[in-house]
Amino acid sequence: WFRERGSTEWTNFTESLDMEWMGEIFRYYTERTTGIHIETKKSSITWYYHGSDPECGQFQCRQCQNLLENNLAHKRPIEVLVGRKNLE
Repeated sequence: WFRERGSTEWTNFTESLDMEWMGEIFRYYTERTTGIHIETKKSSITWYYHGSDPECGQFQCRQCQNLLENNLAHKRPIEVLVGRKNLE
């Protein structure tokens, strides 16, 4: 959220973000792994793999993380966070 100096109105900076491309990437990996679900938040998308086979889920997570960090992070203003059986 941000507010212009002198204004009383707050603006959600993330409302104008196009996150569809992130959803497409996560859907690609979701189709290849059972037990996955995706949660779309206001400014991020989280890919959960706690319901998947542990080895398969972790492998797919690393593949997706690699794609995001090594191929897309320098082209787009993104931050990749790895959590406990999730990628955000």
